[in-house]
Amino acid sequence: MKITYTIPSGKRAGTVCTPHRHADGRYVVSRTRFKKDYVFVRSVEQIARYLDRGFCVRMSDPVTKTSPSLITKASLEITEDSYATTAKHTATVPTPAQKGSWLRTMLRLWQRMTSMVRLRLNRSLS
Repeated sequence: MKITYTIPSGKRAGTVCTPHRHADGRYVVSRTRFKKDYVFVRSVEQIARYLDRGFCVRMSDPVTKTSPSLITKASLEITEDSYATTAKHTATVPTPAQKGSWLRTMLRLWQRMTSMVRLRLNRSLS
């Protein structure tokens, strides 16, 4: 498993950050930025489990040794077992009820589009 964060803007835009590893080899997850709330973990898999429970992870650029920042799961890219998933997309898996709602919405959109196309065709043929 691999967890990365790409800085979206500013002087360091495009820089890829990874979970910050402390001198003792542990990573930090936390709900707040305060040291009293830090939870130390030993593996990236443990980080992922804490992210699922609403924690954030301290991320830094290993090349420039910048200060770590606390990043939420929604901003991370998580790669697992040779396929990549972006947390932004996987965090919103629809429930069966939402899927039905989504299908109804898509059906309505399809019906509107086809009726508009038919209307335009009728106008152009007359």
